[in-house]
Amino acid sequence: MTQKQLNEEVTVTCYRSTTKGKRKDMIKFYLEGMRACDGSERERYETIYFQLLDGRINCSDALALARNGQEIMVGHKYMFAETKGNIIRTVTEIIDSDCVRIDDGFSSTRWSHNALYEIN
Repeated sequence: MTQKQLNEEVTVTCYRSTTKGKRKDMIKFYLEGMRACDGSERERYETIYFQLLDGRINCSDALALARNGQEIMVGHKYMFAETKGNIIRTVTEIIDSDCVRIDDGFSSTRWSHNALYEIN
């Protein structure tokens, strides 16, 4: 990771609280948190830590999102309602409480999670 990347401002959402700061400071904070915690709290710190190392500007501890009793999870396939018909895509990122990112192999798109339905 370059010095420029380490000094860029990132946004981290953890426990529904959002913080902005330099990537290098956030990396240090979440590494220390991983070392000091265990269980689900450690998993939250790990998730953000690896997103920071991956170069993401917006990081979150959310790996799953609950919607109307349905848990939306990264890596799972969902049917998305679209004006041209329904499409099946994999969720690649939970962006926030209202939006997910899907990947069709060529591009990545933001979607409202209200427009998707889990497939089995």
